[in-house]
Amino acid sequence: MGRFFGWYFWLVDLPFTVIPILIAERRRCKNIPLIYGLSFFLGWTIVGGVAALIWALVGKTNPARDPGANPAEGGER
Repeated sequence: MGRFFGWYFWLVDLPFTVIPILIAERRRCKNIPLIYGLSFFLGWTIVGGVAALIWALVGKTNPARDPGANPAEGGER
């Protein structure tokens, strides 16, 4: 039985904890610290992981954090 829970963690819980963080970072969401917290503390539950994933996908982005958004800041686009 212990093996099952070990595999469950690596195959189900870990992606629900890590993927929302990666998506939020990639999209440069404004609420990255809150998404981190939700994912870290409740990502191991399916509900918390799905909530963090949805928030990371639909959350508002912050174009000021994108160095390529404004060529005057040194980004090239």
